[in-house]
Amino acid sequence: MDVLIQKSHDEYLRRADVHFEPPVRVSSTGKHIIQFRNPLHSTISDFKLEQERLNAEGEKEPDKLSQTCDLKPEDRWVHFAERQLDYRTRFLIKWVLENPLLHSEDYYPLNYETLLTRPLETLGEVLRFAKPNEQVSLSRAKAAFVKRPVKKMRNPMDFEFASTLGRLELICSEIWSECIEKLDC
Repeated sequence: MDVLIQKSHDEYLRRADVHFEPPVRVSSTGKHIIQFRNPLHSTISDFKLEQERLNAEGEKEPDKLSQTCDLKPEDRWVHFAERQLDYRTRFLIKWVLENPLLHSEDYYPLNYETLLTRPLETLGEVLRFAKPNEQVSLSRAKAAFVKRPVKKMRNPMDFEFASTLGRLELICSEIWSECIEKLDC
């Protein structure tokens, strides 16, 4: 049996635009790997990626869609983060907190921090989830990790706008705590 992988960020939760991407349904059709991460950490990461992308394209603004060119950099970050955290908390509510199938054999909750700290073991678990009746050899993955090690998780307090993280964390901390509790992390 082949494994078909389809990646989705469930963009409908962010845009509510069925023409861009229709809503993804929680279902028992096929296997689902739900990767989750601290919403504030992933928002910082996305902001940095967006800055790098726009700098490479010669853009000055890290959040082109926000139309906030007149704001100073810290305020642009806060605007970006507020929108992203709203989306990320809705994602966690849908796929973790309100997902009745989360602990079924069709779902594998993948903690991003665990993937970074134990990449080989975590990859093995994911492969065994996807193909439970097959022998899993991680020798090629091991060799790949030797050539290109997994980067360590960044400390959010090293972020240039770390002084804003306390108030932004209030947006997502309750939902994130509930997720951690439900997933036994």
